[in-house]
Amino acid sequence: EGLSLMGELEAIVAGAVRDDSAIASLLENAQSIMAPHDRREVVDLFSGLGGMSKGWASVFDSVQGLEKHRTRVNMYNTINDRAQGMGDARRCVAQVHNITVQHPLPESLVAFTCTILTGGPPCQPFSKQGKQRGAGDERNGIPAFLAAVDQLRPLVVLMEEVENIVLHNTVVGEIVTSLRGWGYYVRLHLSNAIYYGTPQYRSRLIIVGSLLGPIDTAPPISVQEFVTVGTAFEPLNSFAADSHPELVLSDDQVA
Repeated sequence: EGLSLMGELEAIVAGAVRDDSAIASLLENAQSIMAPHDRREVVDLFSGLGGMSKGWASVFDSVQGLEKHRTRVNMYNTINDRAQGMGDARRCVAQVHNITVQHPLPESLVAFTCTILTGGPPCQPFSKQGKQRGAGDERNGIPAFLAAVDQLRPLVVLMEEVENIVLHNTVVGEIVTSLRGWGYYVRLHLSNAIYYGTPQYRSRLIIVGSLLGPIDTAPPISVQEFVTVGTAFEPLNSFAADSHPELVLSDDQVA
């Protein structure tokens, strides 16, 4: 059986294949993969109120959010309807769907051409605050997430999960093995959102899979100083940023 596109890339990177015909074949395969993606479409699983969707929508053409709780879907769509009314041309739309292994996607998305599949499966099975039931917890959404990947085969996959999942090495191993089996190059890294301008100390394991080639390390820290909730809310005239000193992070907290 021939190498997958990812296998060909790895062979060339490793120096196992150097001839021009192999490189030409690789480029042809890459073009065939990219051809259906004239629009850059994102599907956001377990989307909640759409925080991750909002980020994707800033650079992609559209985002389809999937969330099982109707109240969250309503809020997601209300927020994005208002954003569009204020001149945001890109569109995020969520729909109610209970994401399961048997039915990871609604009928409207089964044949969808997806550029990015993203999501943060429920963290309760792996969180330090929970009972650490891991894969045996009925709320574990990772198998359903992987079923969606298998069905859509997007160019790129990004999963966010609590950092404590690294203690459940069988679960992490299954994610990596599944993605690599489908031809994805996979990279895992721990990342804290506070280093990228988010007013929240949010440390997560980020799992990225790509059909297009090897993945760089995490992007460099983008802020010179940490953003607090006060700083973020001050433009809304909610309160002065320095009125709540308890919201200012200490060096020990962000070390």
